[in-house]
Amino acid sequence: MEPHNNKILKTPLKSLLFFVLKIVVAVGIIYWLVYNNYNSFIKVLHNIDVFWLIGAGVLYLILTLASALRWFMLLKLLKVNVSYYEAFSLTMQGFFFSLVIPGGSLGGDLVKTGFLLSRTPKGRKLEATSTVFMDRFLGMFGQFSIGIIMAILCIPLIIKMDNLTKITTLFLILLSLLGIILGLAILLHKKLEKIKLFAWTIDVVDKYTKGFISRIIEILDIYGTSQKTLLKCIFVGAFFIQINMAFILCFIAHGIHASFIAIKPLIFAMSLGNTAGLLPITPSGIGTRDAVVKSILTAGGFLEGDAVAIPLLFSALILLFSIFGGLFFVLSKNKNYHEEHKRR
Repeated sequence: MEPHNNKILKTPLKSLLFFVLKIVVAVGIIYWLVYNNYNSFIKVLHNIDVFWLIGAGVLYLILTLASALRWFMLLKLLKVNVSYYEAFSLTMQGFFFSLVIPGGSLGGDLVKTGFLLSRTPKGRKLEATSTVFMDRFLGMFGQFSIGIIMAILCIPLIIKMDNLTKITTLFLILLSLLGIILGLAILLHKKLEKIKLFAWTIDVVDKYTKGFISRIIEILDIYGTSQKTLLKCIFVGAFFIQINMAFILCFIAHGIHASFIAIKPLIFAMSLGNTAGLLPITPSGIGTRDAVVKSILTAGGFLEGDAVAIPLLFSALILLFSIFGGLFFVLSKNKNYHEEHKRR
């Protein structure tokens, strides 16, 4: 029994150590960005127009409402009894737990999954909890699509980049392209399985991922007859979330009185920055996303100080909303307590 107990203790300890390491990496990246551009960065902060930043906050609120709406659409599609307010509350709680517990974005997904398991009868639990995976899957699909479109539109910008930025950008573009190809392959798996090589590849990958591909296919098959809703979810993710993020950067750029502002580099930087943020390097992509956005904005014509301040202020906005998400967790706990008290 003792070796088993040691194994149980080591697992959360290992997760905690990795989480602390991620925080150290994030702080290190932010310190490096500020240190290398300290004077220009401080000068930018002294000239902030708060009203533009409030506007950026309003846009971020719209982003969170859209995130909740996308998940709510999937829940309604499967007739899961969850109100939009509950979807919004859990989305905010997801932001909070993605930030404060080991596991990154998975921590937020666990909150949603736990809630759905408590509200869904036996026999429908897979359907209900599949909405959490599907929400993330469609979000990434929209994000990768915007990234590829902007990469094509920004070819002249990519050519002008320094070698390190160019290699990083091309890697993230390749990652986005592979994500779209994999997503399409899974969505169209029934048609593609008629091709022997594809079927063999799926079996091999499924074997080495211990059935992960099979579970994904099982989940996606639930939505096989709902292409219109899935397309609406992708649209919400691509425009009300991804493009909206670029406009948040634009508002921040106006708020710091950036000497140069162009929307195309902002969209491109945000889409690839978010893709970099998916990599399990830092909590919620903070630091990783900032470095990528800064590099692309600099290549796109933004001054160094502006290019550093814009993503860092955006990350501050993410932190603010993520911490605010903890309030929804407290409110939901109080609500559950009062409901339990009334039953007694």
